[in-house]
Amino acid sequence: PSCSPTTLAPGQVSTCVAQHTVTQTDLDAVPAEVVNVATGSAQPPTPPGGSVPPRTSDPSDPVVVVATRITGIEILKSTTTVDFDAAGDVIDYSFELRNAGNITLDNVEVTDPAADAGSITCPTTSMAPSGIVTCSAQHTVTQADLDAGLVVNVASVTSTDTFGDPVNDDSNVVIVPAVQTPSITTIKALDAASITSYMGVGDVIDYVITVTNSGNVTLAAVAVGDPMADTAPVCAPTTLLPGESA
Repeated sequence: PSCSPTTLAPGQVSTCVAQHTVTQTDLDAVPAEVVNVATGSAQPPTPPGGSVPPRTSDPSDPVVVVATRITGIEILKSTTTVDFDAAGDVIDYSFELRNAGNITLDNVEVTDPAADAGSITCPTTSMAPSGIVTCSAQHTVTQADLDAGLVVNVASVTSTDTFGDPVNDDSNVVIVPAVQTPSITTIKALDAASITSYMGVGDVIDYVITVTNSGNVTLAAVAVGDPMADTAPVCAPTTLLPGESA
């Protein structure tokens, strides 16, 4: 602090000026305030022939300045995966986190119901104000995803401020479409025990009809129509996963 004047007669007042530049520690403090006490001191005159007296001093009353705390966190989810067409394909996700407040956030964690177990990675769990952190995750495509035709997902970020209060946010919706290619292949052949030629009315020709799901989505209500069959062919099972046959 600078004071003027620096020599005071009884009853005279000197005005001193000082500044404190706020630090991040001041904003993160609990309670969030700057409490300050100043101490004025001076040297009394030395009496003639006497010894030098000690300095006299007096502390001020505390001055409290309270912080205006702003808390906030944002999460933006994205992917470079355009589409998928097979179970086992991997969708890569990226999460950009931003501390939108003016205090430090701790225990930062991203959750994503579509992410493979253990695939979410973040470089830190603490974020300074205006800090940006990029996290990542993966989702392995399932047959259910292919049958649904898309993967729709929202992620969340949780954190706590220095008071232990929650600071959370949900991401935007990210949609990755499936490329569905439904297909069925039918093969008809004589049964191994069937006659290979006929010579009279009433002879029976036995057929085997194999239906295969040759696409990438589950097929339901599988049926075979044969206009020459005595009775409608029966298929089992009637629901086929890709590659399965009835």
